[in-house]
Amino acid sequence: MKTYSIKVALRGISPMIWRRLEINSNTTLADLHHIIQIAMNWDNAFRGPLEETPNRPNLSGLFN
Repeated sequence: MKTYSIKVALRGISPMIWRRLEINSNTTLADLHHIIQIAMNWDNAFRGPLEETPNRPNLSGLFN
């Protein structure tokens, strides 16, 4: 299974806050949402655009 290294950064803030994450190629958007929540020490108070729906593929489709 492939893994990918991604950088997640917050825009519009100084100093820059960012995390480097290693994720599996079969990580879903819902899983990525939870991974980012944990990495940033957030408590899931805001539902953002990473909610998986039938119209949004999992990450494995983005890297092929």
